[in-house]
Amino acid sequence: MADDEVRAAAIEFAKRNKMRIARELTDLKTFTLSEHPISVFMAGSPGAGKTEYSKSLISLLEEEGGRRVIRIDGDEVRSLIPGYTGKNSHLFQGAISLIVEKVHDLALHQNQNFVLDGTSSRYEKAVDNINRSLKKNRPAFVFYVYQRPELAWKFTQARETVDGRSV
Repeated sequence: MADDEVRAAAIEFAKRNKMRIARELTDLKTFTLSEHPISVFMAGSPGAGKTEYSKSLISLLEEEGGRRVIRIDGDEVRSLIPGYTGKNSHLFQGAISLIVEKVHDLALHQNQNFVLDGTSSRYEKAVDNINRSLKKNRPAFVFYVYQRPELAWKFTQARETVDGRSV
């Protein structure tokens, strides 16, 4: 399949399956609603350590706060889409955005705690996401993870070798 066909098929899959996937990832039996839900947004370059930080943060919140926290990660969603090989990750960005947005919608609607693990590289979208939480009177935290660019690039290359996922 040509790149355009893979991209179109991924978007079509996302449109047809985003609600099902979002419901699975925000399952109320696993992630119960919270009386005072929190929203956490990650930001930073690929390879900076956002995923490791977000996983540690979730462990802390769950251990100390006794609350379950949804981790919304487009990289993990990508593997649910047929045709994804790792080397073609750039073709799936549009599809992932559709699914991540639906997961975010449900987490907000269902008063669930979440960490949205992404780069926040699209400023307007990042501001919109944060404002959506604030409009629901939720505390919103933004964690920017910085790594020197040359080190972040090395980590990104190592991840590509290990996971087969290119950035």
